[in-house]
Amino acid sequence: LVVSRGDAGLLTVRHRRWEHFPQAPDGTWTGYHPADSAAALTHLDQLRQTGATHLLIPDSSRWWLTHYEAFAAHLTATTRVVCDSPDGWVLFALAPAA
Repeated sequence: LVVSRGDAGLLTVRHRRWEHFPQAPDGTWTGYHPADSAAALTHLDQLRQTGATHLLIPDSSRWWLTHYEAFAAHLTATTRVVCDSPDGWVLFALAPAA
């Protein structure tokens, strides 16, 4: 998953399949950000249930980690940071779905 704000260019990483976060049922970007951390966490959990394994937060969306404080705290507590790039993006490995 990529916090993409609808930018399809962020979904093109070699040898990987990326999807928008948040996303509509058809996989496109919802067109809006979650209302709060609870909504973001609920949506993330739904997508984990369907097989999402990673979450990429690009530099342009890194504000999520301060704006959605409970979301960021949950990521810190339940995921593993694969890479926190000097370029500003961070990649989380999501815990397997229960």
